[in-house]
Parts: sequence; structure tokens; C-alpha cells
Amino acid sequence: MRSRRDEGSVVPLVTGLVAVGAALALAVASLAGALAREARAQAVADAVALQAAFAQRRDGEGCASAASAASANQARLVACRSSQDGDVTVEVRLGSGALGAGASARAGPAFPR
Repeated sequence: MRSRRDEGSVVPLVTGLVAVGAALALAVASLAGALAREARAQAVADAVALQAAFAQRRDGEGCASAASAASANQARLVACRSSQDGDVTVEVRLGSGALGAGASARAGPAFPR
């Protein structure tokens, strides 16, 4: 025969398991969100670097073009370096704080002028 002390002991166990499951789901969702932000930041950095490399090759205004392209993609241009041979390296930042993501990219001509 069961004693009265055993009645209802499953409720705390189930509640604990549900809480652990919810915490794990939240952690996975947070990680997925961070990975998606990093991927978007890298895509924006690649696009900005390509735009800047074309502008650098065309009129030598690669970094000015990079700032414009970053702004058009809701990003902030953190750094831009261009070389005489047409290579441009950019760093961009999307968002701010813990939810922000940054990336860098380099683009330039396949062959020198």
C-alpha cells in the first residue's frame, strides 16, 4: 500500500523536466539567432567589399562607396582600407550590443591593372 507522502510526487518531477526542456529550447534558439546574425553580417560585408572594390577601380572612391553600401544594408562601416592595386578591405557592424554582429571582407580585381 502507498503512503500519503507518495501522492503528488510526480508533479514536481514533471515541472522540473518541463523547465529544463524550456531552458534547452531557449538556448538552442539563442544560438540559432546568433549564427543567423553572423551569417547576415558576413553577407553584408561581402557585398560592401565588392561594391567598394568596383568603385575603387572605377574612380578611387572605394571607401566612400563602402560607407554608402553599408548604410543601404542597415549596417555601419567600422573600417575601410583600400590599396593602389584596387583591393578593398572592410569591416561592418549590424546592430549593437549583445545582439549585434560584425564581419570583415576583402575584394579586389582578379588581375592587376
